[in-house]
Amino acid sequence: MPERVGELLAELVRVPGVSSREEQVARAVRRQLDEVGEEWEEATRTIGRGNLALGIAGVACRGLGELGGRTLMVAHLDEVGLLVSALRDDGYLVAVPVGRFWLETWLGRPVQVQTDQGMLPGVVACPSLHLSGGDPPAPKGYLYIDIGAQSREEIRQLGVRPGDGVVWVKQLSRIGNHRVAARSIDDRMGCAALVALVEQLSRAGARPVADPSQADLVVAFSVQEELGLRGARQLAHALGPFDLVVPVDIFPASDSPFG
Repeated sequence: MPERVGELLAELVRVPGVSSREEQVARAVRRQLDEVGEEWEEATRTIGRGNLALGIAGVACRGLGELGGRTLMVAHLDEVGLLVSALRDDGYLVAVPVGRFWLETWLGRPVQVQTDQGMLPGVVACPSLHLSGGDPPAPKGYLYIDIGAQSREEIRQLGVRPGDGVVWVKQLSRIGNHRVAARSIDDRMGCAALVALVEQLSRAGARPVADPSQADLVVAFSVQEELGLRGARQLAHALGPFDLVVPVDIFPASDSPFG
């Protein structure tokens, strides 16, 4: 991984952004674009429910356009996770999954609840092995989150509301000399790669375009990909048509024991 992409990725994976709650990730991407140059951040438009779109013109961009005419390169801001669906009288939160993943992998995990007042620590409640008869627990479509509250009123006092996102504790760890591990590499890696691309294009003399619908190259960051490409559809309707669309995303590894 290029060093600069790793730096951008380390910043982005620390930001929570469950599908439909991507605002903080969008702000982090805007800050990174502002570091490229104020004009780049100012030219970045919000499309639909929170998608970001940046039109680019310049010699380097025309080179990209030759791949297929008018081009869209898009990564998604959101991540799979949980959303708070109910507040219990005993102080626990009920949370439901957003996106596709194994709920079992969340049992016993330290988590953070994404409230309007900030991040609130908690843990996914899990029955004890000693009380389960040795059978692994099988979640039934929802999980309980313990945030240390003892009543519904205390939950509200802590700032938690239905619809708040729940994510794993966010950090990036380096594994050996060539790999990293983190939650939400899908698709903060794509977002980091596109920001790094903008940096390179800026150094090559490219300039932002005020109206991305008029640009030969559009770099975009979409919302709600994990809920069925909702943000990408909005981008296509608002800025299309495109001759070439390049999704910048991750893919399952083929060099593991699992194939």
